[in-house]
Amino acid sequence: MNDSSSIPENEVRRVLAALNTVFNVNPLQNNASSDSDISTREAADRYLTQFQRSDLAWAISEHLLSTSQETHAYFFAAQTIHVKCQSDILQLNQEQMSSLRESLMNFLLQFIAMKGANGSKAVVTRLGMACCTLAVQMGWMTIIDDLLTNLQNFAVPTQLECLMELTLTILKLLPEEATSDRVLLQNEADRYAYIDGLVASSEKVLDFLFYCASNANGHSDETKSREQVLRCLHSWIRYVNIHPKCLEKNQLVDFAFAILQANDFNQYEGELFDISVDVVIEMLRCYPSDRGLNLGLVHKLIPLVMALGSGDHCPFKKAVFEEDEDAMRDYCRIFTEMGESYMSLIMHHEDLDQVKLVELVLACSALPDNEIASITLHFWYRFVAWLEDIQPYDYRQLQIDNFTPQLIQLVSTCTTLLKYPTDIESLTDDRIDDIHRGRMYVNDTLEDCCRLLGGDLILKNIGEHLKAEVNRVSALGEHGLQQWHTIESCLKALQATSRYVPQDEHLNMPFVMGLIPSLPSTIFYLRTTANLVVGAFAQWLNRHPESLAPIFPFLRDGLSDPKCASSAAIAIKNLCENCSSHFSLGDSVLQLYDSIVLTQLQQNTSILDIKDELEVLEGACRAVSRKFQEMGSQQDSHFKPEDYVKRIVEPIGSRLAQYSSVSSQSPRQVVAEVERLTVVVRYLIVPTGRSDFLVGLMTQCWPYLESISVKYTDFHMAEKICRLHKHCLRTCGPVAYKPLLEQLCNYIVEAFRSSHQSPYLYAASIIIQEYGRDVNSANGGLIGKYLFHMLDEMSKVSFQLLNSEDRFKNHPDIVEELFFLASRVIQFCPDIFVPTDIFQYYMKCATLGMVQHHRDANRGTLSFLDQAFAYGITLQSMNQGVTSRKALEQAITHEGPTIVSNLILSMTGELPSYRISSNTSVSVAGTFYKIFSLCPALVKEWSGPPLSRVSKGEKDLLLGVYADVSKDEFLSICERFGEICSRSSKMGFRN
Repeated sequence: MNDSSSIPENEVRRVLAALNTVFNVNPLQNNASSDSDISTREAADRYLTQFQRSDLAWAISEHLLSTSQETHAYFFAAQTIHVKCQSDILQLNQEQMSSLRESLMNFLLQFIAMKGANGSKAVVTRLGMACCTLAVQMGWMTIIDDLLTNLQNFAVPTQLECLMELTLTILKLLPEEATSDRVLLQNEADRYAYIDGLVASSEKVLDFLFYCASNANGHSDETKSREQVLRCLHSWIRYVNIHPKCLEKNQLVDFAFAILQANDFNQYEGELFDISVDVVIEMLRCYPSDRGLNLGLVHKLIPLVMALGSGDHCPFKKAVFEEDEDAMRDYCRIFTEMGESYMSLIMHHEDLDQVKLVELVLACSALPDNEIASITLHFWYRFVAWLEDIQPYDYRQLQIDNFTPQLIQLVSTCTTLLKYPTDIESLTDDRIDDIHRGRMYVNDTLEDCCRLLGGDLILKNIGEHLKAEVNRVSALGEHGLQQWHTIESCLKALQATSRYVPQDEHLNMPFVMGLIPSLPSTIFYLRTTANLVVGAFAQWLNRHPESLAPIFPFLRDGLSDPKCASSAAIAIKNLCENCSSHFSLGDSVLQLYDSIVLTQLQQNTSILDIKDELEVLEGACRAVSRKFQEMGSQQDSHFKPEDYVKRIVEPIGSRLAQYSSVSSQSPRQVVAEVERLTVVVRYLIVPTGRSDFLVGLMTQCWPYLESISVKYTDFHMAEKICRLHKHCLRTCGPVAYKPLLEQLCNYIVEAFRSSHQSPYLYAASIIIQEYGRDVNSANGGLIGKYLFHMLDEMSKVSFQLLNSEDRFKNHPDIVEELFFLASRVIQFCPDIFVPTDIFQYYMKCATLGMVQHHRDANRGTLSFLDQAFAYGITLQSMNQGVTSRKALEQAITHEGPTIVSNLILSMTGELPSYRISSNTSVSVAGTFYKIFSLCPALVKEWSGPPLSRVSKGEKDLLLGVYADVSKDEFLSICERFGEICSRSSKMGFRN
């Protein structure tokens, strides 16, 4: 492309030196890396990255490909040309592009001839990608015809093989590069036109590929040649919308299946078998049966695929017999993909022998390798979803009946899939996490079966399996303890049925609940699952209290084992939530909780994780509340609700009082006490006057909470205290909590002043939300005074903290919550805010918040502006609120030019933008639409300066929003404008 005499040798030497540094090829250096070596390599890497963006990189890269002897230099040069073809193509004119094309083709032949020596294979791939990207950029529409014509006319047999490989390389990469979003074109329509050209050429490409596959016998590397053919076919199926008729009549399909039909899996060397699998799967995925045009191809593929799994000597059964995991996985993928793609045929009213395909997938689900078997789970999800969507109902039920035997077998298979490995105790945490995730998906499949067939039928199947396994293990005596895995998997499967089992079930559940207390306590995986089953069937246990009596001690004892304490605590909470009149747990659970607290105080340490303890406390509160409700209708002079309340509340209050007066207490303990109080506020429902009770409780605790917030000013403490106030306010309701409003507002202000923690701003937002609308009520003057004082003081503290641009960057959480608070005020009580000077300051600071490189801070600022402009539109339509209108107009007049500029620059990518357009939440385009709706003439005027920084085409596109367009069109234009500007920026193209 460039004369070598014009290449600056100094720059070439710098590039080579930097490459040697990055790849550490200096033989005189030892392998140990010092800090200075690392720093040197980082500097070299930065230089090379910067070099790749320069105009000079084109010529130097070609020079390196022509003269260098180092593999890493070859690869860097090829990579550089590829990257530049993707995004820097505007640095070349048409003549230079044509010259580069010729050079790339010559380099490709040169490196292909090296037969993979010295890493040339990677260089060939990267050069091919560069060549294909260049073809798309320059609109080389005849590339396929040119390549095929060159093959026909080539007269040197010794080089024909290299040219054939070059052609296959280009054909494989061309669809990938044409559809890659990393290839930046000035006009996306050019990409679509190019892809249409590929579609038009697909038939001749398929014919050429079959010719290559058929004549590979004489090739020096027959397997490699066929691999290339199949890779090309895979690429074209995946990225090019080939007409199904072309594939249907082309014998390449049969060629791929012939490889999969081989009885000897080692017959094909290399990756030929795996590539054939990928080709078949891609065909099945891209040509589903619910599209009429595909039916010819579908009917051709069905017998070919079924032959892989049908018959005693089929490849699939051979793979299973030989325990060939790779082959089993490949066939499983094929059968599962066929099932998903051909679901419309499976559900078809005609008898097409669909059951055979379903049973083939079922056989894959039953494979002994859980990882392979789990591949089928998505098929069963879609299978159930299709059955559920069938109309009318009678036909739906007919189809369900047809497939019931397979679904019942699936239940048994799922129970097996749920089994833990026998070596579960020795596995790593990551592996155990994978197993738990897989079990969750299997349980989802069981739930799907329950929805279709009903819980009774599924429970019967699992229950019979469980009984048989219990009998088998029991017969083994002491040795049976080591074979708990199937019992556990049956219990896990039962958990999935809990929502669908009727509460009067009496054939299997009594056996299950009778079994649980007798399970060994030393196997925590088994005990954990048993606990979860108890919690899942809490409603059934409510109807069968005789089964619950022996189970509660089992759960109580489980709390002492850290490994299964969480599941026991959750089960206790679920029982308390659901068990009522037949077996009240109030006294039992409260006694249990008392013992937990007492033990922790005596030992001065936590015997339960706070999360688990709070589950038990929630259960105690729910159970006691249920007892209050049930005893309220009975006349019992011995029942005193206040005694229960004291047992729960007084220990918490005493410890809060203690912690508030002692400065040496662990913050973790104090936070735990605040969390306990929050649970009481949320879940303890006293017989009468709950709001009065909570107001009184908070009044008593207020001095302690104030003292604690002064002593402990960290974020975690602030978050927990604010959460407590939020739940108390919302549980009581604003009317009942009104006596504490002034005190609450003052407390939030002072706590924020001393700590500068953002949760207090969030708490202020909650107060505004609950009381803001009352400002305009008959007695709202006092409320408005409290709310404005809180807003004013917290704003002063915030703006003193955010007194520079660096402070804005360093406190994004404050910025986010502050502007969300302001937007809430505009939403609920704008009249106390908009007419004031502080509103003007918010608008000024919003121009800083908009440019923050922090998603939440940016979103909070946009939310405030969005709400302000929406309020202005409301004022215009109502023709009232003169004072507020003038204040808003004044703020927009002063800050509008900067706001509009920032919004446009956010769309161009020069300023941060985390959401250009959205119909459901705040966005740049949505805010831009509202300010334009509010003052269109001014926005048009203010748009001039930022739009002067983009090209004329981009400018004209955005100016289209100023025409009479709908909101959806407005947002769509803005989004398109952002996409084009982003592409232009990446290409370095600005007029």
